[in-house]
Amino acid sequence: MKNNKKQPLEEFDVLTREEEKRFFNWLLIGDVFFLAATLILMFVAENIFHMNILSWKEYWILFFGNVIMFSYLILSLKKNFKVWLLKYFLAIYSPLLAGGWIYFSNPAYIKMLFILSVMVPGMMGSVFYSSQVLLIASFTTAIMFGFLFFHFLRIGFPLQLYETYLMYIFLGMGTILYFTLIERTKIFLKALLKTRSELE
Repeated sequence: MKNNKKQPLEEFDVLTREEEKRFFNWLLIGDVFFLAATLILMFVAENIFHMNILSWKEYWILFFGNVIMFSYLILSLKKNFKVWLLKYFLAIYSPLLAGGWIYFSNPAYIKMLFILSVMVPGMMGSVFYSSQVLLIASFTTAIMFGFLFFHFLRIGFPLQLYETYLMYIFLGMGTILYFTLIERTKIFLKALLKTRSELE
């Protein structure tokens, strides 16, 4: 009985590790696209539309912050160096990096960035089939939001009080919902692998 339980669990771990590596490869491609897109956006916004989203100095700080994450991903994947740590690194680093973009951006343009940041923990948790990654990312996002709200309250708050309240409500509801879905998906996949093993 113990062996039957252990085998699907081991198969599930192998399955998720392989899927994680595939996701990291796509993440690298997406990150290159993101850096290229933001660079083009900066040129277009400043030279054509004369929009001051953020200064070039601030942009390059964020750009190289993103490159650090990009480099760590490549190093870990190429050298197979503690790949299992990558998801936890991303769960902390990604919300902080998103917070950096919000912090440096012109307050007139940041509402959409706040909304996208709320979605990050749920997406990361569901991609990695990991409730731990979800909780770490949600906790980091909540702290990051608190810092940003106090920062913008000091310089001129871009969000109304009820919008701030809604951000935390959506973050909390999203965390609970995705936590339930992730745990349910893990139970389903383990049961599926167990059934397959019994049939074989």
